[in-house]
Amino acid sequence: MKPSQMGLCSIWLSGLMLIALSLYATQKLPSIKQPLLSRRGHLRHPVGPRITIFTAPGPFSGSAGDRQRVAIRSWLGLSPRITVVMFSQDASAVSFASSFDSRLIVDADVDFTLVIPAARWLFLFAV
Repeated sequence: MKPSQMGLCSIWLSGLMLIALSLYATQKLPSIKQPLLSRRGHLRHPVGPRITIFTAPGPFSGSAGDRQRVAIRSWLGLSPRITVVMFSQDASAVSFASSFDSRLIVDADVDFTLVIPAARWLFLFAV
């Protein structure tokens, strides 16, 4: 088996496992027809799940920066229960996040300099 075929096969199997995991997880969620009860047995208001989107944007400059701004604003506009965490050490990401409330968080402690070349190497063999 060629390395490119092995890579495609592993990606396909990973996707299949994620689909199976999501189907299993949705079976464990409470039914919509069942009322949500707190630990003490009181009826709770259904508020829905909290969603956190993780992203590693580049610098917010030029047309790529404009597209990143639009994407993050659209994510935050979907629901008030969505939080976006940006992994970036760029000063433009911090200044962009300062114009939002606490739903947009910048984490500068994660360094992606080794991840990007590894991802390019993976896609090189997948083609």
